[in-house]
Amino acid sequence: DLSEGGLWVALLESAKSGKYGFHVRLDESQGRLDGLLFGEAQSRILVSLNSNQIEALQNKCSEYGIPCHDLGNISDNGTILINDKEMGSINDFIPVYESTIESTMNK
Repeated sequence: DLSEGGLWVALLESAKSGKYGFHVRLDESQGRLDGLLFGEAQSRILVSLNSNQIEALQNKCSEYGIPCHDLGNISDNGTILINDKEMGSINDFIPVYESTIESTMNK
């Protein structure tokens, strides 16, 4: 669910427990990069799965008329790349994520 913080927050939440990084490709013809990363438009979800399952998911989504996009993959070394631009490491963002007001109040 991308409704709280957008794609960026969902990616961080998915990656932080295993300290994985991610390499994501976003189509900037669809909007500004900040909007694509932080937009909280409804009815969007992020799904992580093995690469051998992507085609089956895309076929099922197509069958029901649901848009589906392969955004990228995880990285074992913690590196975060957005459209081939290095943004840092997951370790750089975990402390920031965990110091947000919501995270602090949920402790």
